[in-house]
Amino acid sequence: RVHHLLRRLLREPWPGLFTSMERIIELQEEYFATDLDIGDHMLSWSEGEVVAYFESGGLSTPADTVSVAPSFSEVQSSADARTV
Repeated sequence: RVHHLLRRLLREPWPGLFTSMERIIELQEEYFATDLDIGDHMLSWSEGEVVAYFESGGLSTPADTVSVAPSFSEVQSSADARTV
């Protein structure tokens, strides 16, 4: 069961976990943040982290926030609990 869950997670990553440069630019324009620098380092940010960065005027970065995506051990614990 755990292997099935892991395969599904690899096929369907957590929603909003990673974003594209095209989407970052769209969000930059949507949040009127064209004065803020963007870069390839943001490709590993979730869409929520990108939005938080733009909404904060560039003050909030992923290092300043807590990730909402569960860790592998949390996913595994959840899967184990369901099999008991």
